[in-house]
Amino acid sequence: MKIFLLIKPSILTIPLIFKIIEKNDKIFIISNPTDRFNSMKEAVNSSSLFFQANTEDHSAILHLVNKISKMFCIDAVIPGSFSSLFITSKVSSFLKKAGLSPEVALQLSQENWLPKFQTSLDNTLNEDFPEKEYKVTGFSQNNAVHLLSITETLTSLSSQGRTSGYILSPEAPYSKELKPYFTRLIEKLSLNYTPFEAKIGISKNTLILREFNVELAPPPISELIEASIGIDYYDNVLKLFSYENLSLYKKQFLNAGSLFFNKSHHAQFLKQHPYVKKIKLYSNHEKYSSPILKGAGYVILTHKNYETLKDQMLKLQLTYDN
Repeated sequence: MKIFLLIKPSILTIPLIFKIIEKNDKIFIISNPTDRFNSMKEAVNSSSLFFQANTEDHSAILHLVNKISKMFCIDAVIPGSFSSLFITSKVSSFLKKAGLSPEVALQLSQENWLPKFQTSLDNTLNEDFPEKEYKVTGFSQNNAVHLLSITETLTSLSSQGRTSGYILSPEAPYSKELKPYFTRLIEKLSLNYTPFEAKIGISKNTLILREFNVELAPPPISELIEASIGIDYYDNVLKLFSYENLSLYKKQFLNAGSLFFNKSHHAQFLKQHPYVKKIKLYSNHEKYSSPILKGAGYVILTHKNYETLKDQMLKLQLTYDN
């Protein structure tokens, strides 16, 4: 049985907490006394031990971790949010566990760090591609970069610029072109033993890095990965922070899409669609506590043909995107 230490959890870590419990491992949580856990009450209450401490007081956290480590053998330390990257890196370094170095974590916490690194990287692709936006999900482990998914972003028809869903191909379009770029970026940043999320734009033969975050994949990206290629995202996160080999063998090949819907009663109609595999309705606490959750919930759909699935998703968008 392993013990995972999670520092300052966020709504992104809820599925990870339940994955640890599912594996019959233990989860210890350290977080601020003032943190609001309404949306994560069940997950936090499921932890083996919960410690309230000021996560901004790094000396106090390291003192607490030292006391914990004398009573328990901690197998991995995981940041629960971007704001806890720096203290988590200090803790993982103190315990000699996988994770970012404190120097790298401090660098990432600085404002406007991304443009400085972008200008030093060649972002020219070998050929022209259609203009689209993608989310890239991956891991950096042992100086190797693994691109787990390259997910096309669908935008709202009624609200310009708003994300309405995602669609993922098991073939991972442009991975051959994108991997060298992300390998150079991650090498430049000295990232190791971390998950990452990026938002990119492709315009003709130019790659535009719009966002880069060292954090867990947001819902429903992790579910799309499992629905499309059969890879358990959260199990691999635990392997990553435990110095274990990742399990990235594709067990199936389906196109998978997710579509956000704005009203809870839409779920009753969406579940009748033959491509629908899952419907997630947010609780009131979830909806009002996190800006990453869109609408009233989302639906997961699969199909063997990418364009057929995308066409159906666009038709559903016309009906429920209001």
